[in-house]
Amino acid sequence: MILEQRQFLKGRTTFELLPAEVRVTTSDSQSKQQFNVDLANLSAKTARFTKGSIGSLVALFTFSAIYAGGCVAIFYGLRHDPEPISVSLTICGVIGLVMLPLIFTSFSRWRRLKFDVTTFFNRWSGQVILNIANDVPNPAEAGQFMAELTKRIERAAPVETAADDITGQLARLGELHRKGVLNDAEFGTAKERLLAVGVKEKRIGFQ
Repeated sequence: MILEQRQFLKGRTTFELLPAEVRVTTSDSQSKQQFNVDLANLSAKTARFTKGSIGSLVALFTFSAIYAGGCVAIFYGLRHDPEPISVSLTICGVIGLVMLPLIFTSFSRWRRLKFDVTTFFNRWSGQVILNIANDVPNPAEAGQFMAELTKRIERAAPVETAADDITGQLARLGELHRKGVLNDAEFGTAKERLLAVGVKEKRIGFQ
């Protein structure tokens, strides 16, 4: 299953579901990167983040309205001129040398700052691993892909930690650390969480 997301001014990102991994390929006009994420290392618990840039959007509409209104006013004011269209277009073109870059800059900033994504986290460290846009290429296709991804993550998930299985879980973390899947900081964080779970379960067992 493949989800391809093309976003204006943000490049292209392709997510490909493999039997035990999800392959992510990002590319733009200058570079291309690819990496694989083991489904067993992903958490099925996700978070949705949205953000818009009101200031850039207001600036976009303001500059566009000023430019369009100015050109209409110029054409109306020169309507009795022998060549109203050519003169108006010339004046608007000169003004456009200033206004069009402002309009394009506002639009670019609005597109870059606007996002609506679902975030997938590392099961062990809690760090962000994947960000998938909720509305590209459309909400239905993105939602279907993420639903399938979540199902596969749940199937690939290790058995929930039990008090008598702490040693096995620690051994697995150590193996992931040795393979480079987890760096030193991630390994330390995951180990602390696992030991904390073990202590909590032991306390519950004594009650």
